[in-house]
Amino acid sequence: MAASNVGELRALVQRMLQIQKTVSGLERQIQRLKKNGSQSVGKKIVIDKIAALKNLVSLKQDYRNDLENRNKELNENNVEMQYKVSQLKHSLRLYQLNELPASPEASVETSEESFGKLKDGREVHQLCLSNQTGMRVKFLTLGGKITNIQVPDK
Repeated sequence: MAASNVGELRALVQRMLQIQKTVSGLERQIQRLKKNGSQSVGKKIVIDKIAALKNLVSLKQDYRNDLENRNKELNENNVEMQYKVSQLKHSLRLYQLNELPASPEASVETSEESFGKLKDGREVHQLCLSNQTGMRVKFLTLGGKITNIQVPDK
């Protein structure tokens, strides 16, 4: 899609150069007419010059709108791609750690017990995660502090 944008840009630049040449030619004609004193032809040339400038401004605005739309589309694609890359990185880390999502046969058991109370009366719990291989991790709901890790020998 970038190649078509480059082609469109080149075509627009060529058109703008043509308009600039036309405007320059009209300016020369106006100078000659001023020297000769012809006003009615001069008015037509001025009107033509104004039309050419309006056309140039319109082309620039169309091109600006096209670029803004393309930029918006690219930004949306970029956000989507960044999300996909982060998901791939996460999957790769899990694969490298050999911790791919568990199969349906493997399960994680959870338990919760009271650990105590804070001075302001809030209760702190200790959570325990364990699996079928004998791994167990206990942590507090206060800051996520790990209180115990058990891993069986191989």
